[in-house]
Amino acid sequence: MEIFQGSSMKATGTLSTLEEITMHRLDRRGVESNNHQAYIRDLVNSYTSCANPTIQGLNEQMNSLGWNGIELDDHTLQLVMAISENNKRDFTSALAEGNI
Repeated sequence: MEIFQGSSMKATGTLSTLEEITMHRLDRRGVESNNHQAYIRDLVNSYTSCANPTIQGLNEQMNSLGWNGIELDDHTLQLVMAISENNKRDFTSALAEGNI
C-alpha cells in the first residue's frame, strides 16, 4: 500500500526526500512505520477540521483518536502539511491532464 496517494512514490516507487525526512521524524516520535499513513491522515483531517489549530489542540485531538504518547511538534506538523499540499497539487495536475 502506498504511503501517499499521488506522491512521487506512486510514479517512481520511492519516497521523495521530504517524505523520507517526515517518515524518519515520525519513527523518532514513536509512530511505527506501518502506521505512518493512518497517523498522517488523522493529523491532516484534525488540522483541516479546526478553525485555529494549535500544537496543544492537535495533540489533544490526536490523543482522542488513539495516538496516545505521540507528541506532535511544530516541525513535524509543517513537514506533514507540506507533503499534504504537494500531494493535492500532484492529484489536481493528474486529474487535469486526464491521468486519473
